[in-house]
Amino acid sequence: MSDDIRKKWDQRFTNKKPIAPTPPPFTGFMQPFLKPGSLLDIACGDGALSLYFAQNGWQVTGLDISAVALDRMKSFANDANLKLHTLCCDLSELSCHNQAGLTEQPTQYNNIVIGRYKPDIEQWQSIISLLQDGGILCISTFNELQHLEHNFSKRFCLEENELRMLKGLKLIQYQRSVYNGDHFDNYCFQKQPTQSIVTP
Repeated sequence: MSDDIRKKWDQRFTNKKPIAPTPPPFTGFMQPFLKPGSLLDIACGDGALSLYFAQNGWQVTGLDISAVALDRMKSFANDANLKLHTLCCDLSELSCHNQAGLTEQPTQYNNIVIGRYKPDIEQWQSIISLLQDGGILCISTFNELQHLEHNFSKRFCLEENELRMLKGLKLIQYQRSVYNGDHFDNYCFQKQPTQSIVTP
């Protein structure tokens, strides 16, 4: 299954024009909560969030299943004289490869951001394990109103308050927002020092 997903996204990014992505509107929700230091952008694509946060002082690692997307992001970063680290990774396996193609186990980060991506239930434990104690996790992705109004796949939409009870994380902020007609749920969490983490 992961190979099929990788091929699908590789093809999508291969077909995109060579234009750097612009920061998404929910960047403004995330930024005030983030701590200085390292930042992991999960399902980063070709860098809409990664490029912005690297430009604004964070030490960014972009993680994505698509090597084509990561190559695009590295090219955009080079054009802007930005330093970024990349990991080509399947979250379900956490078997990652760095820019040199070498297998690398992800470390822990001060911050994790997730934009326009809904992790599977099975992925949450791996994601939370990548966050340092006291670190910040922000996620902004489509909610069920996007499915109802735009027929966006319900599988990739959050239900209201769906992530509120994630174990091991303290909820700092939750809000529902509409950006350019699209419906999003925005969450910000802080990781608690407990090691007892279960999926929602």
